[in-house]
Amino acid sequence: MAAKLNIDAFSLLSAYIDGEATPEERRQVNQWLDNDPEVKSLYLHLLRIRQNLQQMPVPQSSASTAETVERFFWLLDQRRRRNMAKMGLGAIAALFVAALLGLVPGVPSVTQLAKSSDNNVESQQLMIALNRPIVPIPKAAVAVPMNYERQSYSNDQYNSTEQRY
Repeated sequence: MAAKLNIDAFSLLSAYIDGEATPEERRQVNQWLDNDPEVKSLYLHLLRIRQNLQQMPVPQSSASTAETVERFFWLLDQRRRRNMAKMGLGAIAALFVAALLGLVPGVPSVTQLAKSSDNNVESQQLMIALNRPIVPIPKAAVAVPMNYERQSYSNDQYNSTEQRY
């Protein structure tokens, strides 16, 4: 162990200092401290670091928790308002472009679906032909299953206990 300290030994020393080592691990660390000067040096170094950390002053926040929370929600509200303003400006820009395209001569209007000439308007009567349609209507095809043989059945065949499909 004197040559190099491995990570497990370091972790075990750290747990020993923090009071988190099991009794068996404490015996192991005590044995290392008694027999290995390198482990003892590391142990003293870790103790000094722990003491210095405990003596460091805790920085005080300039704002209370309530003020911090209030500021957070204010910033969140500001971001939402900015996004709404961007969407509104985008909608206004889209309407402006659409209006400009509607005013440009030579560009066909999107709303104009069909052209009709007013001077050529004649009323036409609707012709309804019930018995004689203008276009011949084809007869509906009758579906017949494959491998179907036509059979004629007499009344006796229908009355039998065996049914045919």
